[in-house]
Amino acid sequence: PGFEVNSGDFRDLRDKGLIDRFEINNGRIILYLNNLGQKGFRFGMKAISEGRVKMPAATIYDYYNPQVIHVAQPVEFTVI
Repeated sequence: PGFEVNSGDFRDLRDKGLIDRFEINNGRIILYLNNLGQKGFRFGMKAISEGRVKMPAATIYDYYNPQVIHVAQPVEFTVI
């Protein structure tokens, strides 16, 4: 809500082998990772509106073992 992502950042992550593939659809970003050995990676988001924003929870699970799941709680912040 209130942001758009730069798909070029995700193409770069894929080309560098940091992610296997990605999908951007209906305001959601789905990342496919082959392993979680990476400590992290960065991507840009552009604010398209001001206000108080609540980012939805993020869900992480093993595609072939979906009962192993982790949910990161929603985060609230202000865009100015």
